[in-house]
Amino acid sequence: MARHFSNSFCLISLFCLIVGCGKAEMPTIVPDAGLHPDWISEAPDLHGFDVDALTELRAYAMAPDRHTNSVLIVRHGVLVAEWYTDDRGPNDFVTSWSSAKSIAATLVAIAVAAGAIPSLDEPMTTYIPEWLGSAHESITLRHVLNMASGLAWSEAAGLASDLTLMSFSSDQLEYVLGQTIEAEPGMVWNYSSGSTMLLSRVIESATGMEAEAYMRKKLVEPLQFARYEWWRDGGGHTLTYCCIDATPRDFAKIGQLFLQDGIWGGQQVVPKSWIDAVWRDDSPNPSYALHFWRNRPGGNPDRPTLPRSLVYAQGHDGQHIFMFPEQNLLVVRHARFVRPEGEAVAPDGILNAGMFLEGAGPTGTRGPAGSDWDITTFLELVLAALAS
Repeated sequence: MARHFSNSFCLISLFCLIVGCGKAEMPTIVPDAGLHPDWISEAPDLHGFDVDALTELRAYAMAPDRHTNSVLIVRHGVLVAEWYTDDRGPNDFVTSWSSAKSIAATLVAIAVAAGAIPSLDEPMTTYIPEWLGSAHESITLRHVLNMASGLAWSEAAGLASDLTLMSFSSDQLEYVLGQTIEAEPGMVWNYSSGSTMLLSRVIESATGMEAEAYMRKKLVEPLQFARYEWWRDGGGHTLTYCCIDATPRDFAKIGQLFLQDGIWGGQQVVPKSWIDAVWRDDSPNPSYALHFWRNRPGGNPDRPTLPRSLVYAQGHDGQHIFMFPEQNLLVVRHARFVRPEGEAVAPDGILNAGMFLEGAGPTGTRGPAGSDWDITTFLELVLAALAS
């Protein structure tokens, strides 16, 4: 895990008082980026990056056929690179798609720390009493967070998949509540947006607040997001499996919060125990635990050329928040996004709301499919540019 730099920061400050330090020789190390009203920006070479190598990285990431909206690189809590496509800037919305899953799970952790949820091993029937007396009784919150609920679910593309059917539903939570059990909970990993949709019920039942409102209180306001919306279905349920709209800089705050052990602006916003658990928790898929992706041997995917400590949130069309704790490095990439007009409500399903596939329609996201984009190559270029 990345550690705060308070002691070293004080030593550096003392040294500078004695001998004098110019900005060219000494970077500003920010132990808590939340102590500042906005991101501090500094030259990348002050934080170990080779400028020519970053130019190569930018050319790769921002090639027109890759439909990249933005790339942000943060090191030591300082913004060292920020790139946007020609018609986008730092105040424009991007969207999360499934990277919202990691954020929704973090809200669960905050609710546990607040005492609203007893533990991650709480049975789901505490929040879904409709399942009492059924085979669903053995499902725990931890099973859901590790994508091992045992619920029948198909995430594949296609008109008959559960993901598609749920996405076209007016009440998407109701669709998931009707799923049957097909495996023993805790034994089989099956990536399921439906499982994450259950967190909408969990958060609201446990806290008395819709997940969207709880997010606003517990993360958006403490981290001072510039813009924020979280989509709801026709039943008024927050779509916890997807669809948070915010700025790239705001999504970067989520990643930096993790690199700072959950501290922001001097406050413990997210419990450190949760940050640690994301890296160490056991799961049927070593590369996925507690709704975060991890670069672990034997997992799927396995990226052996990248640090094993890498943890990340990811979503459809290449929405990514990459956290490298050993390097104290954060990399955030989002796809081009044209937001549908009107409220963030999908009364006839999220796909009917125009959130999906800008290019086939006037709104939605557009990913790098069809280009030679490769996320491992992108990250290898980031690390190659990090000379020290």
